[in-house]
Amino acid sequence: MRIAHALDEREPLPDYPNRLIEENFWRAIRYGLSGDFIDLETGETRPARAQLERLLEWIQPAAEEIGAAPYLSIPAVNAAERQIALHESGASLEEIYAEQVKTGAPVG
Repeated sequence: MRIAHALDEREPLPDYPNRLIEENFWRAIRYGLSGDFIDLETGETRPARAQLERLLEWIQPAAEEIGAAPYLSIPAVNAAERQIALHESGASLEEIYAEQVKTGAPVG
């Protein structure tokens, strides 16, 4: 919906290189929210949380318009970060999987 508003308002939409988008996707999988993303506008790396906060700010008006704003938030710790912390504390793969199932979080 936010992009539809941008098009209606003749706001220029960027056309970022797919390679950078793929790189950020990989970084999200590998490092979770504690990692860095490539800022697609500047090419510099920034904390993933900061990038997501910028995205949420951009879509906030459209989210409020359709009643979705209360459902948008960035978790304090996501599943990837919990898995990494458990692994670093010496948990087995079985224990890590069990924690994800117990919390109802997706594994991976």
